[in-house]
Amino acid sequence: MQGKRMKVIVMLPGVAASTGSACHAGSVALSPVLAAMGVPPGEGMGAVRFSMGRASTLEELEEVLGMLKVSV
Repeated sequence: MQGKRMKVIVMLPGVAASTGSACHAGSVALSPVLAAMGVPPGEGMGAVRFSMGRASTLEELEEVLGMLKVSV
């Protein structure tokens, strides 16, 4: 599972993305947020987390979505 997530991230140069929970960097555990949402561990462990900020634009989001469509 980890290899597939990393493959997606590698195919998104310049995009702020990572695997796992932001508050548990370096650990391999289901994100507490995903757990609270009721996401099953088997699905949640395959999650990729994207970071956005105030300066992020709709155009940037659409560009990343386009990159994801090509890579996945």
